Amino acid sequence: TEIYSSKKTQKDMQYRLAELNKQFQSLSQIQEVDIFFKSSKEFNDMMFKVFKEINDSVDSKLNSK
Repeated sequence: TEIYSSKKTQKDMQYRLAELNKQFQSLSQIQEVDIFFKSSKEFNDMMFKVFKEINDSVDSKLNSK
């Protein structure tokens, strides 16, 4: 958010984003970090399915009345 909320030039923002992307790629090369990212994605996918199921169930109950 710092990047988009600041009054930096487009060139400065692109440079900063490229820098952050390089750091992120470097971090993802660490096995533990890669495992964490994959686990986080799996958890988020699971929670999305849970909330979708809850939402569908609530909608069904509300629409059946």
